[in-house]
Amino acid sequence: MAALDLKAIHKRFPGGGVAIEEVSLSIAGGEFVVLVGPSGCGKSTLLRIVAGLETATRGEVWIAGRRVDGLPPKDRDVAMVFQSYALYPHMNVFDNIAFGLRARRVARNEVGPRVQAAASLLGITALLGRRPAELSGGERQRVALGRAIVRDPQLFLFDEPLSNLDARLRTQMRAEIAALHRRLGVTTLYVTHDQVEALTMGQRIVVLRAGRVQQIGTPQEVYERPGNLFVAGFIGSPPMNVLPVRVMGAAKHTPAEAGVDRTHDAALRFAEHDLGKVRLPAAFAGRQLLLGIRPQDLRPTDEHGLAITVTLIEPTGGESLIYGVCGEVTLIARATDSGDIQPGDVIRLQADLTRAHFFDPITERRLEL
Repeated sequence: MAALDLKAIHKRFPGGGVAIEEVSLSIAGGEFVVLVGPSGCGKSTLLRIVAGLETATRGEVWIAGRRVDGLPPKDRDVAMVFQSYALYPHMNVFDNIAFGLRARRVARNEVGPRVQAAASLLGITALLGRRPAELSGGERQRVALGRAIVRDPQLFLFDEPLSNLDARLRTQMRAEIAALHRRLGVTTLYVTHDQVEALTMGQRIVVLRAGRVQQIGTPQEVYERPGNLFVAGFIGSPPMNVLPVRVMGAAKHTPAEAGVDRTHDAALRFAEHDLGKVRLPAAFAGRQLLLGIRPQDLRPTDEHGLAITVTLIEPTGGESLIYGVCGEVTLIARATDSGDIQPGDVIRLQADLTRAHFFDPITERRLEL
């Protein structure tokens, strides 16, 4: 199993635009790592640099302990699955899968068995005689996977391979690709803009923004301990609520601590029983911070709490998302039963501040308390 090491990769386009800025990343042999971020963040460009389809302005690419950034794509021993599938329309499935083997002059007596083995693994043996136009989107994607698998590469590269599929098929293919990785154990670098794909598929996630790495960690680490405001808002659906708050001075009986007092808007107040559950170091007393809390930690209550005016109720099946405004801040809460709540109603929300995050409003970094 081949390791992948990217060392200080930088990519500047001829017009002066920077696509990637000093990205370094080490992927262990057999690991499944997901590059995730919004459109234009440089994730596909980084993948193409690994594949040899783009050239980095500077930096090094190492695969299995060998520097490859000076080698052409065919000599890097990687297989790439594209968003568009890139199948040859005039060839049947068998020939599409076999194409790469024939181009590398693999012996004829090896081609058939390898294609049959890949087709069997993917459940497409019955489709080998068909052409791409006769296949569904999911079947075409399996053919593209077969073309990659049959090469037995050191590294799999996936460039948003599921974005053209419907929601149900995307869910199915996510599970199939993850299961395929567990069977084959090939080092995999997977690109997506879909944070659900990243959370459900990756052993580790690399969050990119404007060509820079924002955070690297397991899905649980990135979700539960976002490194900054961007990660907090991008990872998780719906995104984390963020409110401006001021930290009150330390109480007499707890001189080493301080609690959240209130937000800048006097209407944005948390219930007293919520405030008692969060304590901050006294060094933060008097400072203005940003408080982040996920929608599932903000729920309707009949008791005293944060008052919001409901703007939208969004049923999602077993629960509902409640959107509301308080002052100039928009908040999202989860409710297992929205009951008779209607847009325009004023309701109160109870916050589990033991699960809150605090961010520096200048650097936007999460504060380690």
